[in-house]
Amino acid sequence: MANNVFGSFSGAIFATFATFAGIFGSTTTTRYSTSINLALMRRAQEGAGERHVLFCGARLRRRGRAQRQRARARLHFDPLPAYDWRIKGVVNEIKDQLEASCCWAFAAVGVVESLYAIFTGLLVRLSEQELMDCCYGQDCCDGEKRKGQTKFALEYIKRNGISMEEDYPYEGVKGTCRRNTLGSTGERIRIDGYQQVPANDKDMQLAVERQPVAVKIRVPQSDLKKFFDYEKGVVSGPSISPEKYVYDECLTHGMVIVALGHTSRGCNYWVLRNSWGPEWGIGGYMLMRRNPNLASGTYNINTNALYPTRAYKFEPDTGAFDTT
Repeated sequence: MANNVFGSFSGAIFATFATFAGIFGSTTTTRYSTSINLALMRRAQEGAGERHVLFCGARLRRRGRAQRQRARARLHFDPLPAYDWRIKGVVNEIKDQLEASCCWAFAAVGVVESLYAIFTGLLVRLSEQELMDCCYGQDCCDGEKRKGQTKFALEYIKRNGISMEEDYPYEGVKGTCRRNTLGSTGERIRIDGYQQVPANDKDMQLAVERQPVAVKIRVPQSDLKKFFDYEKGVVSGPSISPEKYVYDECLTHGMVIVALGHTSRGCNYWVLRNSWGPEWGIGGYMLMRRNPNLASGTYNINTNALYPTRAYKFEPDTGAFDTT
């Protein structure tokens, strides 16, 4: 269901963002929770497929009430992000991919939802489940290797459009494509195409100031704990060489940059929207350091950045779908 986002903010949006008052200026050192599901971490050492499922899949655990309260309390920034698409009302609330290895689908849907809101003033919820079920071929999603590509998800949306979430709701497991059998209203969102951002910090900033951007980060296994257990602070890390990720010494994860800012001590960061639910991180978000000295950026964040071009509604013929 669409919401008009260019009128006055709703009470919920105002209440959320009016509380941004400040803890991040106190330090640029990241601190992490010490608790983590060690059994699942051991599973992450067992093989490439398992490691990818754990990282690109769900958060490791559900947090209790006290932890949820702390997560909400961490929704503070000092100063406020310099450019923030959330405050403009074109970013949906944090979603939860549950146990599915489909970060790529959530990243693609996230940027298309925001672009459509920028173009039309209507913030809709689109179907990640359709991408999981119907976007196959060209390695969009390989059920055996459990991997997916945001690029091919955007290509699918360009060719076929994508359903509203209410017509094709999320289930968290890959199933048979049901696009034509759900009694849909026929409303679908389509994009004209997509572009890759040149791999440098300046071009990334220009892109983010134009619209939210889908990114793929590459994280060495030694740094996985900081992602699983992230609670606050600005995350910093290396740029990963091609040799390391070719030989599976690091893992990838799709997210969306929705804002940029800096701490009171001058540490520049991106605000990343994750899909592990609002109980993870800073209400579902992570701050990652911008490093202009690395062309590929922290954890290679600049190297696979994509944004869609022009989003619009259309009603396709049922025979016009193309899954490749």
